[in-house]
Amino acid sequence: MESISNDVNNYNVVQCTLTGISPLAVRKIFDRELHPVCLKSELSKERKKIQQLKNIRVLNQTQMDLLYPRGGIEPLSSTFDTSLMLCLLKHVANIDVYDQTPQPKDKIQSADLGRIRYYRNEFAHMNKSELSTESFNRIWTDLTEAIQRLGGPEMYSECLKLKQKLRIQIKEFLLRFSTRCKVQ
Repeated sequence: MESISNDVNNYNVVQCTLTGISPLAVRKIFDRELHPVCLKSELSKERKKIQQLKNIRVLNQTQMDLLYPRGGIEPLSSTFDTSLMLCLLKHVANIDVYDQTPQPKDKIQSADLGRIRYYRNEFAHMNKSELSTESFNRIWTDLTEAIQRLGGPEMYSECLKLKQKLRIQIKEFLLRFSTRCKVQ
């Protein structure tokens, strides 16, 4: 039986952190800047600016439907993905979300939001689902420290739990798979 390589494991850990935990850290900042109680009125106030973002294809119709739900339903940040929240933080809350990967020594909020944005985009467009141990260690540290600064120590703890859980689940899956292959 062939096992899943460490490089594939590394990729999966970072990808799950980017899709599972980093949105929670971004949402914590988002909800502080565009408080849920005021979200609908803030979005209404900025509708012209937001429509311009759609016109230049920064936002799409699905995102617009989340921002302005039909039937008087309140928009909820819990339905927004990382990209949408970062876009609104930049264009509505006027937070300078970095467009480039920040320098490692740059630990301010806008740099940390930029880190999450950068890694999210990098991983969304990777050709291979593999990540060397050296790259993993650098990215993991950079990403999880940003998550901790944005979301607090409990989110960093969740990153560590996720990493451990994924490694165990992959081993269990491989063990079950190899046992099934031997039986057949």
